[in-house]
Amino acid sequence: FAQFTKLRSGVAPYQMPSFAVRSLLYSYARDLGLDGAPDVHELQELIAQILDLPLSSYDSRLSETAALYTAAGTFFFGVKASPASSEVIPQVVQAAWLSSPELQAQYPNMLNIGTSQNVLRWAQTNGRRQHPEIERYFAELTPFEKRPDLVVDQEQRLPEGVAEPIFTHIPDPEREQRLGERQRALQQRMDEQQCALKQRIDALEEMIARKDQHIVQLERLIDRIASGRIMRAVQFIQQLRGDRRRSVQHE
Repeated sequence: FAQFTKLRSGVAPYQMPSFAVRSLLYSYARDLGLDGAPDVHELQELIAQILDLPLSSYDSRLSETAALYTAAGTFFFGVKASPASSEVIPQVVQAAWLSSPELQAQYPNMLNIGTSQNVLRWAQTNGRRQHPEIERYFAELTPFEKRPDLVVDQEQRLPEGVAEPIFTHIPDPEREQRLGERQRALQQRMDEQQCALKQRIDALEEMIARKDQHIVQLERLIDRIASGRIMRAVQFIQQLRGDRRRSVQHE
């Protein structure tokens, strides 16, 4: 486009970056296949979670300049011809614009017909009423018709209330619902994780309780040993064994 004079470049609402991200990630996850390793399935699940987000809602955070770098598609509107050699604007309209400082102030760039207010719309309305040569040009002009048999009057040819092209995005009408569903799914996963964690904690507490009970039993046994009752019983048994051995030796 080096030979063109740029009038405007931009991104259409239906080609915003979210569409590019969605298309790329969807195709990428699909082409990874269904027979991959566990880490591949984990990646595909992560991509699915991203695609489940209302991505188009986040396009509103981007400027048009930023969107130009990551959009699914862009447009460029420019002119190649110089004003003197342009055939886009009729010569009678160009002459009126060149001779009128007021028109030049109102329409600084005569060739920019990509705005809702431009010299061609002026020529078809006030211009033809103020300049007989412009009226004569349009009267003699044979308009292009896809259906010559269909009669359309001039008012229908020139619709009123043409909106100025602006940079915008397509909002996600289900954004709140999708965010709500995602929040509920996230809450469910958190509840499941908390439940699993509680079960592990309960199991650990039960094991600790058994260990504590075993320690208490050992402490009681140690106390009984220390009190001498078991020790006296052990000594008595040892004495009986000694008496028995002596009796056998005597015989």
